[in-house]
Amino acid sequence: MQGIEPNGRVARDGRLAVFDRIVEINGANLLNKPFHRVQEIFKNSLSSGELRLRVVKHTPPPMRNGVKPPMPVYPVDPTENPSDLNDSG
Repeated sequence: MQGIEPNGRVARDGRLAVFDRIVEINGANLLNKPFHRVQEIFKNSLSSGELRLRVVKHTPPPMRNGVKPPMPVYPVDPTENPSDLNDSG
């Protein structure tokens, strides 16, 4: 999870947090799947009567000498334009 919409259903539910990893949706493994395929699996799951997620909870590393570690770096979807990611608006 890279972000959670404030006051959205996920935020109100409270069980998911930023940097948690959803690794399975309704039994469909998401590991090593391209981003567009994961989106498709998620979209299809919304039409089912039940949504089951397998989540790996994020555990922040301990602070050393009062200094926070750097933010993690995640792989970029190769279908996205890299210049769009650096646009500060």
